[in-house]
Amino acid sequence: MSDKLNEFERILNRSYELAGNLQHEYVTLEHLLLACLENKAFQTLLVDMGKDQDQLKKELTTFLQDSSRHSLVPDTTYQPKYTNTI
Repeated sequence: MSDKLNEFERILNRSYELAGNLQHEYVTLEHLLLACLENKAFQTLLVDMGKDQDQLKKELTTFLQDSSRHSLVPDTTYQPKYTNTI
């Protein structure tokens, strides 16, 4: 069970990193989903469900890079906050 917990922590940390790299004030479900797309087990699940993970990644990346949809922090030393949903 600890392996799964460790993997979840890696995904959560990656979502935090993605938000920080984009200078977003908050870590959102979109950051979390994008981080999940880097996980092999999650990728397998999407393939099994017949989902196009490349298209999903492209759409998420486009959404996250649209600065009009996010609260940005110009200070590169700022640490993003988790939203209540995360």
